[in-house]
Amino acid sequence: MRTLALTLFLAACQPPPVVPGAIAADGELVITVNGKPMTSRVVDAAARRIPAEQVAKMKADPQQWGGFVDTLALTQVLYDEAIAAGLHNDPKVQDMITMVAREQLSRELLTRKGDEAVTDAKLMEAYEKKAVQYGKPQARASHVLVKDEALANEIKAKADAGADFAELAKTHSTDKGSAVKGGDLGWFDQNRMVKEFSDAAFAATPGQIIGPIQTRFGFHIIKVVEKRDKTPFEDVRNDLAVAARREATDAYVQEKKASLKLERTPLAGESPPAQAPGRPQMPHGMPPGMPPGGAVPMGGGLPRPSLSPTPAPAPTPPPAH
Repeated sequence: MRTLALTLFLAACQPPPVVPGAIAADGELVITVNGKPMTSRVVDAAARRIPAEQVAKMKADPQQWGGFVDTLALTQVLYDEAIAAGLHNDPKVQDMITMVAREQLSRELLTRKGDEAVTDAKLMEAYEKKAVQYGKPQARASHVLVKDEALANEIKAKADAGADFAELAKTHSTDKGSAVKGGDLGWFDQNRMVKEFSDAAFAATPGQIIGPIQTRFGFHIIKVVEKRDKTPFEDVRNDLAVAARREATDAYVQEKKASLKLERTPLAGESPPAQAPGRPQMPHGMPPGMPPGGAVPMGGGLPRPSLSPTPAPAPTPPPAH
């Protein structure tokens, strides 16, 4: 998220030093690492660094969530090794820990500002503002796509005779992306698919199997599963929440940028930037010192401008006589 590139500007200039510490061990036991319990509180703390919508998707997939927990277990092992080696006593490491803590506090501030924007009332208001976008009729269908018309007719006959449509798709469909899902294409409006496919799907009734329908991709056997007049609120709630968080955090950062007062000692050979009284110059829409794109290195600190001189433009040749 581009707003995170500005989080360091929202933190205190000189926060108190931070030293490594253990998270309280209360909470449900999740995993044991070299005899040490790792509880749900530890896992939840790590998950706070990830957008809530992404965490929800990870938790819905046991393999993804298990991989996340395994990564935390390895981190615990490496952390224990670092403490045993006394790395936390190194002043450079302490400075880095302080900067990471500063960034995390800034990130948490933005997260909470974003959370304030995600209420059912605000999301419903955003949904209603997009009535035109979400008010289009939709269909949900599965298909089997093949190159040969004779094979398509054979598959259609099997489907009409009661063969499992999902198995037919897995066995024959050349659309591998949907084949692994039994041919399921999910919900779509009429403009999302090629015209021949959409016309046939929207003309059919739920439960009907039609085809072969020829498009530039080949021959389709289509099973129309459901139809609806519009996209329900719950289907797009997460998308609306992501947009609401982004808009709220962007607005908050822009507010802080507008009131930002920054003084910086020019580097050797650098001309100080011209700026209006009381307001810093913000090239490219970013605070002074930020390059286009606003990237800030992990651990904090402002990126330093390049010391390479800007090449002079080539002289204009004289006109030909």
